[in-house]
Amino acid sequence: MVCADSCENVVIKNCYISVGDDGIAIKSGWDQYGIAYGRPSANIIIQNVIIRSMVRLDIRLFSEAVLIHFTI
Repeated sequence: MVCADSCENVVIKNCYISVGDDGIAIKSGWDQYGIAYGRPSANIIIQNVIIRSMVRLDIRLFSEAVLIHFTI
């Protein structure tokens, strides 16, 4: 899994991801620690990515995620 958590200027490109969980997870912290840190994920680009997952979603935007400039 590729996990971008409270990250800026991320490019996920030209990848083949085979997992038993989420292929790509975009987050902005977790629980009280993430809220206290208060840093959203921003400027994320996903291009030419193949995700194979039999169990979960391919790309997951978590409920606590605050996204700025997200492009697929």
